[in-house]
Amino acid sequence: MGQEHVREYLLPRREEAVQSHNNDLSPVQIAYLKQKAAFVLPKRVYHYSKLMGVSPTGIKITAAATRWGSCSPQNSLCFSCRVMLLPEETVDSIIVHELAHIRVKNHSADFYQEVEAYLPDYQDRIAPLRKFRTGHAASPPSISY
Repeated sequence: MGQEHVREYLLPRREEAVQSHNNDLSPVQIAYLKQKAAFVLPKRVYHYSKLMGVSPTGIKITAAATRWGSCSPQNSLCFSCRVMLLPEETVDSIIVHELAHIRVKNHSADFYQEVEAYLPDYQDRIAPLRKFRTGHAASPPSISY
């Protein structure tokens, strides 16, 4: 896929896809987002895992339309390539959220204290996700709980 195609076709539609809650991405768009996620997310996970002192056992990129990310009981992280449609600070909040599950496996007050120890502005960072909390199948994915 050429840079011209990315500049002229995919990037202008990024905001359009987010604003319209569009999960009907083409196979070409999914492939592009997966490629971008595979390049960007491991670097961000590495950065925050070192900062937080945790070690995920793996990272997987999917085209999931129902979750932004998850952390398995074995501490393997999974992210939807669709996170690449979000602002960078929101992506980082999803990464820290999943990494925090390595220490705290639930969504207790202790969990959010762990997240906010590394991202004090976590609530502001996840604000873009709130517009997708409609419960409709057409809404972009949410962070897994």
